[in-house]
Amino acid sequence: MAELTVQIRLLNEQLDYMKRKLFGRSSEKTAAETDGQLTLFDEPEEEKPAILPAAEIPVRSHVRKQKAIFEEKAKNLPVERGEVPLPDEEFCTIHKIF
Repeated sequence: MAELTVQIRLLNEQLDYMKRKLFGRSSEKTAAETDGQLTLFDEPEEEKPAILPAAEIPVRSHVRKQKAIFEEKAKNLPVERGEVPLPDEEFCTIHKIF
């Protein structure tokens, strides 16, 4: 009888453990971990010396050119205008009015 009581208690403990693993909080911090290695990182970090800025180097300033617009780019190109007549059979027949 005592063996059955011990076995039931162990099975209940396993069941409780599995329920906590399956349905418990999914945070990385648990009570068991706070006593272990996570306490290693509670120490304050040493302050590092401030990095001095590099010496300033003077740079010559400039003015950006205004971007050319299409008309200025295309003003020297030759222009040819012409009409190309299409035969009646090449027109779209779907929109033809009867």
